[in-house]
Amino acid sequence: DVPGHRRAPHVCFNSEWPDFIVHGVECLMKKFDLDGVYLDAWALWLDKPCANQLHGCGYTLPDGMLKQTFPFWKCRELMERVYVTVKSIKPGGRLSLHANPGLCMAQFGTDCFAGEGVHGNFRNLNMQFIRALHMGLEQWGTFSELIASADYDYGEAVGLLHNVLPRAGAYELSHKNIVDQPAAIWRIQDAFGKTQAQWLPYWRNAELVSADAEQIKVSLWNRPGKGALLVISNLGISECQARIRLRRQKLAMPADTAALEMLPCKPSMTLNGDGVALTLPAGKCQLVFLAPRDSSLWPRMRKARQWVARMHARRIAEIKYESWLLAGPFGEADPAPYIPAGARRPETPPEFCGMETVYPPESPFKPDAVFETAGGKRGAWTVAMAENGDLTFPKIMLREKWDIAYAYTRICFPTLVPSLCDNPVNLLFLSHHAFKIWVNGREVYTYGGAGTPRYGQKILRLNKHTIKVVLHPGWNELLVKLVARDGANFQYAITGPEGHKLPPLLISARD
Repeated sequence: DVPGHRRAPHVCFNSEWPDFIVHGVECLMKKFDLDGVYLDAWALWLDKPCANQLHGCGYTLPDGMLKQTFPFWKCRELMERVYVTVKSIKPGGRLSLHANPGLCMAQFGTDCFAGEGVHGNFRNLNMQFIRALHMGLEQWGTFSELIASADYDYGEAVGLLHNVLPRAGAYELSHKNIVDQPAAIWRIQDAFGKTQAQWLPYWRNAELVSADAEQIKVSLWNRPGKGALLVISNLGISECQARIRLRRQKLAMPADTAALEMLPCKPSMTLNGDGVALTLPAGKCQLVFLAPRDSSLWPRMRKARQWVARMHARRIAEIKYESWLLAGPFGEADPAPYIPAGARRPETPPEFCGMETVYPPESPFKPDAVFETAGGKRGAWTVAMAENGDLTFPKIMLREKWDIAYAYTRICFPTLVPSLCDNPVNLLFLSHHAFKIWVNGREVYTYGGAGTPRYGQKILRLNKHTIKVVLHPGWNELLVKLVARDGANFQYAITGPEGHKLPPLLISARD
């Protein structure tokens, strides 16, 4: 037991330990209604030797020396037992395998993802290594994915060449890739009918397709007579203009064809007599649908392209800005009906409603939701955008005198592996004024109160607050109550519990 390290890092699967694991999986799935389990690098246990003869490992040489053995088949047996346990409780349950499970274990998983060994960086990676790591898993029914934490776009360019996608929600991704990008690829592949097509990867399609630039690789799915879906990737370090040539006869492709770019990454593509010519930035890929003009797939592919374009436009808007809903002002000239007796401090101006006296509007928090403000007036939420963690209230919402205003949004916290665990984070909040914050309906922080800021205060100091909160996977609600005036603003940021950077979170008040 080394200080700072976990206890018993290695166990032998030829012991009673597998019974404990299987029983634990069964209890957890039944008690918490889990949909599956995540197994981290179990294949690594295959090379862990053991010499404990109490449970049948190791052997003694004639000279008395104790030798170790490898419980290879016990590792495989444990994987099978966990698989049977999960599937007996949830027939559609998942066993998500991390790292390379190896062909001896892959059939006992529903999906596998790897790439952590290269730290998610697929630039300058040996392509043969990727093929050895991921090819062959599908024959066991195991869906394979990559962890592209350092560069999702480059991981996508490498992965799609091998019929593999980066895993949705990998660490350090921008929120655009949590769901939208894999969903776009799946929508395109389903519209094309990938399962009915022949897969022709770049390492064995030289007789069918070629590129005039070494850094350009092309794989494709082909449906003779209906069309082909090309994956064109630029694996170089600079933008490249390339010409892709196809052997149409071998692909059963007539001369009268049309092409459609499926991903909106703005390459410049033209269709020529025997293929396509396009410009691709470094580390980018493009899906190109090439088919006879009378192919029955055209309506479906155009519809898929429209869906992808809508998702892309929405994603671009949400990446650059973060949407909030604002409501105010709530201050009234005569707050007496709204302030309990004795709540107002002597220095509080009569036009100031204290922090304790104005309550948040009732949900639902939607742009069309109408509610009653102080004084019996009717109000509604107003959509506003924050950029780089800075939200400014319009002057019409906060007047020259002190008022109360509210800001509402939702935060989507992704996780690398689907989990029921909560995520402790730090909410950094900078404001000149008094404020309250609610997270998921629970008040988590208050700064100031009735009479804050003080009447006659001229110098406002920017105060930085570190608020420790817990976010659960998926959507979380954030409500901010601010005492301010005349177009005030506040800044915010979210970090890990130790102050480390988190993957950019999706912050949007809209559906």
